[in-house]
Amino acid sequence: MIFAAGLFAQGGNTVMLTFAGAPTGTCAQVMLARNDATGGIYSCTAAGAWQLISTVLPATSVKTDQSNTYSTGTQSFASATALIVRTGSGAPAATGCDAAAEIGSLYMNTAATNWTGSLYECVQAGAGVYGWQLVAPVAGAGISITAAATGWTLLADTAVMESRAGAQSMTSHSCIDAGANDTYACDIVPALAAYPATTNLLYVVLTPNTANTGAASLNVQGKGAKPIYKNADGTDLADNDLRAGIPILLKWDAGSNSGNGAFFVEGQLGNAGSGATANQKIGSFGATFDGGGASLVVGTKAYTRVPFACTVTSWSVIVDTGTVTVDVWRQATAATDLPAIGDEIAGTDHPAIAANNVVKAAAGAWTSKAIAADDVVAFNIDAASGVTYLQVVIECDKS
Repeated sequence: MIFAAGLFAQGGNTVMLTFAGAPTGTCAQVMLARNDATGGIYSCTAAGAWQLISTVLPATSVKTDQSNTYSTGTQSFASATALIVRTGSGAPAATGCDAAAEIGSLYMNTAATNWTGSLYECVQAGAGVYGWQLVAPVAGAGISITAAATGWTLLADTAVMESRAGAQSMTSHSCIDAGANDTYACDIVPALAAYPATTNLLYVVLTPNTANTGAASLNVQGKGAKPIYKNADGTDLADNDLRAGIPILLKWDAGSNSGNGAFFVEGQLGNAGSGATANQKIGSFGATFDGGGASLVVGTKAYTRVPFACTVTSWSVIVDTGTVTVDVWRQATAATDLPAIGDEIAGTDHPAIAANNVVKAAAGAWTSKAIAADDVVAFNIDAASGVTYLQVVIECDKS
């Protein structure tokens, strides 16, 4: 027999043969062989054939970077074994992730300046489609990312996302008026890019800086003045429906105003008070003079305390006969004395009757129409002729 390498004894009668490659030829059972190329050890079977009994490496090759592939079999790593990741300066080449066998491959960009742009994984993006994907959270609208050695911190961008506290306070809907009377204007946060093309996608809480006088409009973020209506039927606001400094909820309706859009009042109008109707808001106070059949005397006075606040709108006079002129005086709530001529509020528009028995007129020229709760009002007969019975009534709108 010719041996490929040296022959030496291994304790007793066992003979170890060495070969440059796998052992060849017939053998005897006292023989062992070693493959110098792989380190494999062979024994001789009873049939005289060589049989591999040991290898230095596992049957499955170890994948050390993306250029290798796994073969079939079970892979076992010892505790000291590390999986080596391919590295490079810059993003990985597409050719390193273009087949199903590459899925799961990793790549580290050594030129990345932060953690969020360094590690890539090969993934399947679709049927037969493969590509590299950053293994890191990606910032988007409303999310910012801070990276550190301990990991990533995701933060909410409050310029885009609203906190629960902000939602409760409706901060993002707050619209503080900076415009002129009846042409309100404001900005909201985040800034409005354009009025929505769809209804109900914009609500604002308008705080006017003045009360309105009739029809009004709102211009949000300089995107154009849009009417403010009482409701969906397009009814314009009445005087004082919006009050200075009193917030009111408005809803955007894209289809109103001939398709140009408008705001509807969703909250309670300033004139609504506590849900009172127009008739329920009417108040009145006055005085009655009865001469008992004798003519009333000039300078006769009557006093009354008004228990509510209101704004004078009109007056009426009823007499049994004759003519009469009455002046009206008001003393403020805090005063302790009765009203006098210096407290006159009727101006040149005194309640008076020159013909007939009943007359009513608007309080147009009164110098002061505001009555505070608990003000004391005096009615003084300035002139009278043939009048024995007189009733004076002042009407007002309750605040």
